[in-house]
Order: sequence, then structure tokens, then C-alpha cells
Amino acid sequence: MPSDDPTEVPIPEVLTTLARRVTQRGRRQFGKVAKVGRQQLELRQARADLDDFWSRMGKTAFRLNQAGEISHPALDRAQARIERLLQRIDELQTRPSDLDDED
Repeated sequence: MPSDDPTEVPIPEVLTTLARRVTQRGRRQFGKVAKVGRQQLELRQARADLDDFWSRMGKTAFRLNQAGEISHPALDRAQARIERLLQRIDELQTRPSDLDDED
């Protein structure tokens, strides 16, 4: 039974208004989350780029030190350690594995 009270709002109108507000708030929140996500992605990419640059710089210093174009005690120690690691890797790659003996 409809009411004659002018301040009473019909339930479908209330539900429509409520749904509209929830949708608008959801869109705003989604926009904020998307912005944070983009910022995090940009930060992660910048860190990856920095790591890549450090690696390339290290390889450049290694080659320059190896060629005798630059010299520093720390570079000399790093050079020797890298050469030992490269030799160890080569040995491990060329050595037959223990699994080959099980035939």
C-alpha cells in the first residue's frame, strides 16, 4: 500500500541509488589499485634495469682489467675469483656424472 508521506522514498529507488554509489566507489578503488599496480611495475622494472646495468658494468670492468687497461687491487681480486669460478664451471661441465656409472 503506497504511503502518502512525501519524505518516503520507494525501495527500488533506494536500491538503485545504493547500487550506483557502490559501483562508483568500486570504480574509484579500482582506479587507485590500478595506479598502485602501475607504480609497483615501474619500480620493479627500474630495479631490474639497475641490476642489468650493474652486471654490464661489472663485465666491462672485468674485460678492462683483464686487458690491463685499468687496475685496482679489488678488481684484481675479483678477476682472480671470477677466473677460478669459470675454471670450476668448466671442470664440472666436462666431468662425467656419477649417474653415468650406473649402467
